[in-house]
Amino acid sequence: MFRVIMSFVVSFLFISCGATNQPSKSSDTISNIDYKPWGYIAEHGSFSIQIPSTWDVKKVSALHNFPSTFSFRANQGDSFTILLTPIYNKSFNSSKNIKYLMQKELKTLILTAVNKDEKLKKLTKSKHEGYYFQLLDSRPIKKGEYKYVVRLGIGAGKLLISATILTNEKNLPAITHMINALKNAKIIDSPPKSK
Repeated sequence: MFRVIMSFVVSFLFISCGATNQPSKSSDTISNIDYKPWGYIAEHGSFSIQIPSTWDVKKVSALHNFPSTFSFRANQGDSFTILLTPIYNKSFNSSKNIKYLMQKELKTLILTAVNKDEKLKKLTKSKHEGYYFQLLDSRPIKKGEYKYVVRLGIGAGKLLISATILTNEKNLPAITHMINALKNAKIIDSPPKSK
């Protein structure tokens, strides 16, 4: 079973993040579409995405000197967990570096996957550069665990966004919702601090 994957974050042990991560309050559904905005606010900038209004968001405790991770789950219906970690680093979120990190992670996780031929895919029709892959675990799952993992790494503004989607269905709509939300994330860079 794919346990909660933090290796992508661990790859950034040498990064000094220094950001104050706070989720913004979600507003009501936008017009007649069943979506709501969710945002990340930090001293280095912020971003917002549109998520289904049936999703709950919680801030997961961050390790010392690490950025916070946010957990997304449906408050009804489909069973899944999405972990999202925005990491500030204006020089390390290039397409080349994200591709390298994602390839390295794929090479490790594929050892226990059914689909040994999985290839890293580049995000298409996206405002931001990014890569992702999806794997099916070869080991039996236990209660509360998931068979599928989708891993994404996206460079957006000055942020490197790491996302992990855990599900028991290969084509769960939540996968498409989160990928599309990140592809279309709105980025706002914070103005420089006055001296």
